[in-house]
Amino acid sequence: MLFENANKNLLKIDSALIKGNVSERTICAALMLHLSKSLKKTPFHKYFTDVEYNRNKNGIVKTIIDENEVITTITCDLIVHSRGSYTQQDNLIALEMKKSNRKKTEKQKR
Repeated sequence: MLFENANKNLLKIDSALIKGNVSERTICAALMLHLSKSLKKTPFHKYFTDVEYNRNKNGIVKTIIDENEVITTITCDLIVHSRGSYTQQDNLIALEMKKSNRKKTEKQKR
């Protein structure tokens, strides 16, 4: 429900950004503000919303290991998390945002 409410507010309040064909980062930042505001009214009010976040606890760069054991650094376009404070449930939402008019190959990139 948290994401749905924030997304609804984004579409209602900031639709001019989408219609204006602004960058993904701008839309992502607007969504971050709506998510942050929505968080304040939940049990997760101590969590943070960050754009382009790439760290784990203790400042270690976030990575994933694929099926071939290749390590890839990751940066979430938008993440709702505790910044490592609550290790049992650090990441609540992690989003990769791509505009619908982007090429399919660009949408598939990690």
